[in-house]
Amino acid sequence: ASGDYQQTKGVRSEKRIPTGKLFGLKKHDFIQTPQGTGFVKGKRSTGYFALENILGEKIHASANIKKNTV
Repeated sequence: ASGDYQQTKGVRSEKRIPTGKLFGLKKHDFIQTPQGTGFVKGKRSTGYFALENILGEKIHASANIKKNTV
């Protein structure tokens, strides 16, 4: 089964990992950036995210949401 299973970080699970929307994007949202057009594969709390195409192939490993949306 696939999914986001890890909910917390830290030695005693004190740091919660953001799972919902981050900078207005969720996982598998379809977006267009100068690096390419594709689906959000993974999000980072710094504003970067990974892009993939419909077949699951990586388009860009670390596109930035703050600068690069079209």
